[in-house]
Amino acid sequence: MSLLSDFFANNPWSAYVLAFIGPFVQEDVAVIAAATSSANGGDLMLLLTTWVGLIFSDGWKYWAGRLANRVPWAARLTTSPRVAAAREQVHKRVGLALIVARFVPGTRIPLNVACGLFHVPFVKYLPLISLSAAFYVGLAYGIFAALGAIVGEQVRQAIPFVVVPVVLVLVLFFWLRASRRKPAA
Repeated sequence: MSLLSDFFANNPWSAYVLAFIGPFVQEDVAVIAAATSSANGGDLMLLLTTWVGLIFSDGWKYWAGRLANRVPWAARLTTSPRVAAAREQVHKRVGLALIVARFVPGTRIPLNVACGLFHVPFVKYLPLISLSAAFYVGLAYGIFAALGAIVGEQVRQAIPFVVVPVVLVLVLFFWLRASRRKPAA
């Protein structure tokens, strides 16, 4: 057995801890890892744990935005006309925005912080991030379960080694592309 399998064999709860903490580090990799593991006959509790991790990961960003209102320069920033227009758009379309942001690289963190900064009611925000996270986790699981059923057992075990690097490259591509854009004047 490898060192990693020995570790998980001797620490059965470690996979759940990693599934919960994973979204705080890199959401897409955590979801893909849990989905592939579960689709390969692993424990569906990993998906549930990852889903809860996604909710907590998004939630702390929301509360960071809420706390930013106590910082004088951040509070002044929210009074500008452009930010006020953005606030109105976030409030009008918060559900759609949170679902779209779940799938568009580089938008989740700013939107979650903005929801807090713009005082989107938490009782409205929490169910929306819970639903979008459930949809994302369920979609990932469904894709990997279907791929596994189509390609068979031997190829199915190799799927994470192909899909995770592809997702990482795509995330890096979109992040670099977004960072090269010039801000509107």
